[in-house]
Amino acid sequence: MEIKPFDPSRANEIIKQQVELGKSATKRWSYFFQTGVQRLMDVYSSPEFDPSTRLYAIEDELVGFITSKVLESRGEDELYLGDEMEKTANLMIPISHPYSEEVDRALLEAALDVLKSKGVKRVVCNVGFDWGKSELIESLGFSRYSDLLVEARCSVTEFPSDHRNCVNLEEKYIEDTAGLLSKHLGYSVKTARSVLLNPPESYTIRGSFCFVDDDVKGFVRVAEVGGVWQMGPVYTDDLYVATSLLGRIRQLMDEMKVESIKVLCGRQGQHLLKLLPFDFKPVIGSYKLEL
Repeated sequence: MEIKPFDPSRANEIIKQQVELGKSATKRWSYFFQTGVQRLMDVYSSPEFDPSTRLYAIEDELVGFITSKVLESRGEDELYLGDEMEKTANLMIPISHPYSEEVDRALLEAALDVLKSKGVKRVVCNVGFDWGKSELIESLGFSRYSDLLVEARCSVTEFPSDHRNCVNLEEKYIEDTAGLLSKHLGYSVKTARSVLLNPPESYTIRGSFCFVDDDVKGFVRVAEVGGVWQMGPVYTDDLYVATSLLGRIRQLMDEMKVESIKVLCGRQGQHLLKLLPFDFKPVIGSYKLEL
């Protein structure tokens, strides 16, 4: 087996093989989405792209790959390590197909050597607990330091019914709502507005609701993804506001005859979960390694 970096002269061929292998290897993983061919073409042809951060395991044909990125600014790093800042890299878990621990380990070791050569002091890796990779990265010295994503699966009967002061998100509420998200997530208002107005392409938005009392005091969004209804945290510090927004979601679910919903929350919004009466469990953990 050989480990080789990305070869720009074979970009089309390599990217198509990478996407095909990634989709085959991860089709049963929760919360993992293989990036498509066109998006990878765009990223890998940008001036900032570093081919040495994409490594491929070859045994006559492609059998695995791993990707990483050296984070060059505080803005890039804030989603991963809060206020800590050293030269840090984000490392994706290795992907092999058919699955091979030998291939995965070889890719990880080679990627860490590359990052070390670039002066990286800390490596962060996010791992889903149903991806089968946690023990492998722990064996290389990574330690889990927080949960990147938690979820709860809820029945509509667990939601309250009162929904006073809840309205659909309209243009006139966008600036106030962006400010609310900025406060709770630590984003700039500009970034929060972008998050608000540009949901992932895989999402079918079913409802975006604000609690309004003079100004916007709470926000929640409901989407359908792959046939499953899901919502994020309720953005508010007020229990009454949270309860009313949950009641509005219940009204929507009753109207649409939806019986259950998945509640998801990333690391930056987990302080909001105290207002939600559901049992959450971690589904993706964040690990780090000091080099």
